[in-house]
Amino acid sequence: MKLVFEQTGDELPFNGLNNEVLELFIDKIFVANSQYRRVSEYTIKLKNTINSVNHYLNSIGVDIVFPQVNTLHQTDLNYLHAFWAKNTEKKLKIKDHPALIEHYPDSKTHCTLYEIASKLQLGTLFQSLEDINILVHDIETIFTGNNFFPTEQITYSSVPWASQFSTNDFANISVPRHFTGRTLENKFRNFDDKLEFDDENNWNDMPTCLHINFGRPRTIEFSKEYKDWCKKLDLEPLGNQLNIGNFVNIHENLTTYRTIMYNNIQAGNSFSVRK
Repeated sequence: MKLVFEQTGDELPFNGLNNEVLELFIDKIFVANSQYRRVSEYTIKLKNTINSVNHYLNSIGVDIVFPQVNTLHQTDLNYLHAFWAKNTEKKLKIKDHPALIEHYPDSKTHCTLYEIASKLQLGTLFQSLEDINILVHDIETIFTGNNFFPTEQITYSSVPWASQFSTNDFANISVPRHFTGRTLENKFRNFDDKLEFDDENNWNDMPTCLHINFGRPRTIEFSKEYKDWCKKLDLEPLGNQLNIGNFVNIHENLTTYRTIMYNNIQAGNSFSVRK
């Protein structure tokens, strides 16, 4: 199985899950979503923030240089985050930095970057150091969180049997809860303990839209509390996710997959599900 971009022919191969459900989406065309475009905005801001921090640190003789990275490459983001964590807490010798000596008493021998920003009342430096960390996480969240891809016109079909395939597992491609009502698992979370309100919907109305992410797939068992709750009501546990696929060897192809998605969404290209 694969996602194929109509305009470029680029492909994102995936292993199908719950083939009966997956069949409902084959050959449907899903339109580009603007959410990945924020990666470009955050990347530009991150680059400028790093340049600003490095320029100031150089001006006071601090030999810490934050690296510029490829924000589509998770290893680069991991490296930058680790560099940020290590160096913002690094103890610098004040006597080695003449620009700092006049601001500290002789009894103070070391300081961190955050302490420098606070002592010299450099709010911009303090915020820029914070922003490096925030932007790394913002970019990661765009890729690891679910992004919504609809067809041109969302339609619904009655699929009462789909609920048997629901789970709490986290997969790369799933069917969003884009319908009216609550899943059984959602009713559990929200204390509808007697099921007295008639709004349960476990993908009875199947929408023509997808959730896609580039996170790590993982198995998430039903909680003991949820299973006990269902047993008390004499019901089989149903999940909060309806998954239809995981990208092939995502741990080896993560940068390639992210780049394909990013470039095509930037260009406004639609895609379809194909065998």
